[in-house]
Amino acid sequence: MDAENNDRISPYYKDTYPNARLRDVNQLMDFLTAEANNPNSTVFDTNGNVSVTAFVDENVYVYDPTMEKPTLDLTLWKRMAETDDRQLYIIVDDPEYSQDMTSSVIKAQYSFRQRSIRTVYNVNKADLQTGWGLESVMETKRLYAGRIDGSATTDKDNGRRNTLRILLGDNYQTAPKKLRWTDVLNINNPYQLNSNYERAIYACLIRNRDLNGDNIIDANEIRWYLASINQLVDIYLGEYALDEQSRLYPQNAIDRPDARKGVYWHYTSSTYEGSTGNNSWVLWAEEGASLGLKNDSEPYNGEFFSYRCLRNLGLPLDNPDEDYQDLIEVHRIGTTKGYQIDLSRMNEKSRRSNLETMLQAHTERQADNRPYIYFEVHPNRFGTKQDGHTIRRTIPALSVIAFPIIANC
Repeated sequence: MDAENNDRISPYYKDTYPNARLRDVNQLMDFLTAEANNPNSTVFDTNGNVSVTAFVDENVYVYDPTMEKPTLDLTLWKRMAETDDRQLYIIVDDPEYSQDMTSSVIKAQYSFRQRSIRTVYNVNKADLQTGWGLESVMETKRLYAGRIDGSATTDKDNGRRNTLRILLGDNYQTAPKKLRWTDVLNINNPYQLNSNYERAIYACLIRNRDLNGDNIIDANEIRWYLASINQLVDIYLGEYALDEQSRLYPQNAIDRPDARKGVYWHYTSSTYEGSTGNNSWVLWAEEGASLGLKNDSEPYNGEFFSYRCLRNLGLPLDNPDEDYQDLIEVHRIGTTKGYQIDLSRMNEKSRRSNLETMLQAHTERQADNRPYIYFEVHPNRFGTKQDGHTIRRTIPALSVIAFPIIANC
C-alpha cells in the first residue's frame, strides 16, 4: 500500500458506495480517529458503528519487513513458508499488568490470523531458489471441473501457464482476452462466483486481487492458479511435509462433504488431454496418485471435483513463462546405465530417513511409503521390455526421458 492508493474511488462500488476508499490499516485507524472527533461525520450509523471490508494480503514477502530500507529478495519465501501464523490485533484498551509486571492482558476488538504458505520443497537446500506453494485448504465447496478451452493448455507441469492460457488465451502476454473481475466474482456475496463461472479454474481468482483497480484481469495479477496434474502428484509425494489439513485426501469422512459413498475424492487440474478441451486430467486422491481423464458420466466421484490453488515462489510475476525448479531431478548415469532420481529438493519430512533392503507391508499413506532422497533405475537389469510400459516425466533440463520397465518389476 502506498500513498497514491489512498482516497481512490472503488471501481466496483462507485455507484452503490461512492465514498468507499482503499486504505491500509494505519490509514484506516487515522481516518476513524479523525471521524470520531468530527461532530459532522457521516461515517458512523446511529449506533456508532461503521462497516469495513478487510483485504488481507497474501503471506508471501519479497521485501524483508524487518529492514528499514529492504531490497528486492525473491528468495524470502524460504524463510516465510511453513512458519507460524501471521497475526494482527486491533487493540482498543491499554494493556493491564499484574502487580509484579510479569504478566499482561491485552483486549483486542478485532484480530486477524493468516497461515503461512505450505510447500513440499526443501527450504533448507542452499541452491534451491524457486518453487511453488499451496493454500492450506480448499477454500470453497467442490466445483464443476468445467470446460478447459485453448489448444495450448496441455502442460502437465506448469499450472500457472495453463491457467493464464485458459483465462486469457494463448496470447495472454501480448493480446489477452478481456475478462473483467466483476464478470467472474460476485461482489454482492463476497467469496462467491457468479453463476456462469462456478468452475474450479475460476475459483482460484478468488485468491487474487485487482492490483491496479481497473477491473480487468491482467496476467501479472494471476498469482494463484489451478494446479497442473503433475503438481497434484507432487503434493501427494511430499504430503508428509504438510499438516493433515493441507493434504489432498481428508482422512475424516466429515471433511469430505457430498463425496460419493463417503470415499471418492477426485481433483481436477488445469491440464487437459484431447482437442475438445473437455477431458481434464484428474487425480483420485483416495488412491494416492492414481490418474485418469475426467468422465462426465463417472458413477464414483459425481459431477463436482476438489481442486487446489497454488502460487509460484521465487519467480517474478511479470514473466509467467519462467519455470520454477522442478521438485524431482533426473540425471543420466553414464550413457547406458540408466537414471538417478534425485529428490533432494523435496522436504526432508517427506523422504525416507532409514536405509532398508526389505520393506515391510505398508499402504500408500504410511511412513514406509516415503521415497529415498536418491534412487536409481537401471533398465538393462530387467532385460527386454515386456509389455511396452514406459516411465515418463518432463524435466526442463533434460526434455522428456523414457526407459522401459517390465510388467512385474
